[in-house]
Amino acid sequence: MVDKWHKYCRAKDFTIKSNLIDVKLGNERSHSVTIEDDGEAYLLIARVAMKSVIKKIPNIKTSILKRNRVTQLIGFRIDKAGHLIGYAWIPKEGISRDEFQFYVRKLAFESDRYEYLLTGEDVE
Repeated sequence: MVDKWHKYCRAKDFTIKSNLIDVKLGNERSHSVTIEDDGEAYLLIARVAMKSVIKKIPNIKTSILKRNRVTQLIGFRIDKAGHLIGYAWIPKEGISRDEFQFYVRKLAFESDRYEYLLTGEDVE
């Protein structure tokens, strides 16, 4: 069964794999965004860095706090598994294709950028 959000993902820079959208960002970079149905909203999640990576970064919690102060529409946090993730919620009611794609691209771009600033790599 195809989830309803799939119909919003018809774009040249999106590749859908189950509940994951791989977003091509240009310059041969890409970032994956997982979509979860959260009842009245869609929860978008993008991993920025694995637990093993963020353990090596001094003052990571302060870095996350500072990043959240300057980033709009999305946030960053450490999840239950200890990974650094970016996330956003999109209410289902009234959502348009363009708005859905905007959120997915914003999350992918900001998560990829933060990953690069922290690690200098494109792993996630």
